[in-house]
Amino acid sequence: MFGTFSDSTAHYVWSVTSGNATLSSTSGTAVTVTAPNTADTINLLLSVTDGSGNTASKNHIIHVYGLPTISINGATTLTIGASTTLNASGSTAQDGGYLTYSWSVLNGGATLSSTSAATTTVTAPFFAGTITLRLTITDDVGNTTAQNYSIVVIGATASSSSSSPASIASSSSVSSSAATSSGSGGGAINLSLLACLSALFAVRRYAARSVTR
Repeated sequence: MFGTFSDSTAHYVWSVTSGNATLSSTSGTAVTVTAPNTADTINLLLSVTDGSGNTASKNHIIHVYGLPTISINGATTLTIGASTTLNASGSTAQDGGYLTYSWSVLNGGATLSSTSAATTTVTAPFFAGTITLRLTITDDVGNTTAQNYSIVVIGATASSSSSSPASIASSSSVSSSAATSSGSGGGAINLSLLACLSALFAVRRYAARSVTR
């Protein structure tokens, strides 16, 4: 790096001139540099002096990139047996490089159309519960980030229906959910019978009016 020195008693001095790195040592022919947890640019300076007092120095720059960031778009609720597509193509590498993707199912019994693409289709099981997925992305320099994604699986919604209609035609029949009601004399009155009698009475009144006209 610095050419040939006159003897083997060269003295090495390492220093960080900018950036937030830490060094395992400030002397010796080799040193371990520990980068910070955030993006940064580290500038190292190595100075070497031989036994005759000859000195040389050189800078070395290290670019530190932050961890890749994950972005997942998709549904968070599914009906049993239904499918949805999750899209993580919005994830980014801090150095602008490429990303690799790894999807896995932690629990919930779901199936995935792909475990290594930016998008995957999730198919829910035929029982209610919560699906937990994990996406791990890795950038081109080996930095990785992982994130969990949950989907709630719900049962199919049953359509509601009335137990009895509000009104009936003269040729229709209806039954009441309450079988009996107490009358003023303490006896039991059948509601179905009352409904039939009322309908019959209404028909007779209508017929009588028609004859009168």
